[in-house]
Amino acid sequence: MTTEAIQAAVDRNEITVSEEGVEGASRVIELAAGRDAFTYDNLLPPDLAAAVELINQEDPADALTATLIFLVGCAGLLKLGNRVKCSARYSVPMNLFIASVGPTGLSKTGHTTKLIDAPSAHIRLDAKEHHERMVVQWEHDCKAIKKKEDRPPKPLPLYPHIKQYTPEALDVWLPHYETKGLGALIKREEFSALLRAMDADTKRGRGTAEGQFLELFDGGGNTSYGVVAGARHYDASMVSVFGNIQPDALTELINGKDATGKFARLLCVKVPLVGLNLRDEDETPEEEAALHEARKVLAKYADRFHKSPPRVYKLSADARRFYNRWFMPRNLKAIDPSTPKVISAMWGKAGAHALRLAGNLHMLWVGEGQEISVELMRTAAGIVDQCLQETELFHNQPADRALRYMQHINSVSQEHGEVTYKLSHAKATWKGGRTYKTKDFASCVEMLCDQGYGEVVEDTSSLTYRSLRPMPGDSTNSKKQPVCQLESTAAQSVSKKRWF
Repeated sequence: MTTEAIQAAVDRNEITVSEEGVEGASRVIELAAGRDAFTYDNLLPPDLAAAVELINQEDPADALTATLIFLVGCAGLLKLGNRVKCSARYSVPMNLFIASVGPTGLSKTGHTTKLIDAPSAHIRLDAKEHHERMVVQWEHDCKAIKKKEDRPPKPLPLYPHIKQYTPEALDVWLPHYETKGLGALIKREEFSALLRAMDADTKRGRGTAEGQFLELFDGGGNTSYGVVAGARHYDASMVSVFGNIQPDALTELINGKDATGKFARLLCVKVPLVGLNLRDEDETPEEEAALHEARKVLAKYADRFHKSPPRVYKLSADARRFYNRWFMPRNLKAIDPSTPKVISAMWGKAGAHALRLAGNLHMLWVGEGQEISVELMRTAAGIVDQCLQETELFHNQPADRALRYMQHINSVSQEHGEVTYKLSHAKATWKGGRTYKTKDFASCVEMLCDQGYGEVVEDTSSLTYRSLRPMPGDSTNSKKQPVCQLESTAAQSVSKKRWF
């Protein structure tokens, strides 16, 4: 990756974490810039790419974030029975579990409204009106039946989107979804509330909510007996899940553990740290017309998912070869005893995430054919790699060693004019300050130079750095600007704000 690409990513304020050591900081920079590979044009069909980009113009979501949010909304409209078959022995349902991760103030609700709610509004209205007609017909039929026990059961509403539910109620409803061959989307604006409810249920010794959540990801069924509800049974389900969650809340909930693989079932996508792109002037009639047409395009693709009959999609020969070679090293990482358990669980679901995404991308790009191309399989795998690597940094609870060492080098140079590794080592007074190696010094100097804080002194026997201006958080500048107030074009790559 070029220095220009790194700087471009930094300037967009997309780099917001550090990881232990300088190598980790560089990795964060690479991952942030790696998002540049995901564009509307290579993720979505041409008409949909233009429409989503236009609709999302004011919001901070980049192409990857917007695509995954729109895709999970569409996945929630799929019929039960849509699956991706990798081999005769292994297939997965096409439901998606997506979590949008970002701090407050990033208009995550706006993303949901524009990319999930609006495209499917007519479908939800049709479901509501259909239910009302069924109730009217039921009431009419019941008038001629005097005994209540002889009356047919009242029709249940089977809506495509579910915001609030209890595990017990969902077990009552899902058999009816199965009978009608329908899927659904559980959509929570504050996802942490649902996850905390699961934890509370588990602590009470029940575990019903979490067990159900795990089964829903796998498209499984359930058999239950209740004193009030009676016996309930369904063999399969097609439920997608989407929610917004803040990084701190996710950190608290995970707490370095994922014994059941609950969090591994969530494909986390970060919302970029950029402000809203607001404008002062009103839209012109031409712009309003373009927005109207763009919304119609999104609704068209939502319709495609909703009206598609259940199919089993398979990988092409090339796609299968690619998938097998991509999957194996990730599977080996998952089963490696040295891999932390929370990371192991996450990579253990990489293959399932990739196949589900490939199936849904196929629905967008092709619609009808049942063979998934190697190009779409490669795109799906790339999305999973990007999201899981970003999430791995998040799980690793990165420290601020790189930032601190960069500040130290720059401040020593501010005081002494020029600094070598030997001098930086001698002047390090904090605990752990003398654990840095020469390669750490070289990497930090490179980042300082790339970000315009200093330069390498030529014609010296060892690598020598000269500061050109103070860095936020330098000891020489600490009274002027606190360390947390980082300039957007400078040390943002190793910011004290800890989230991915």
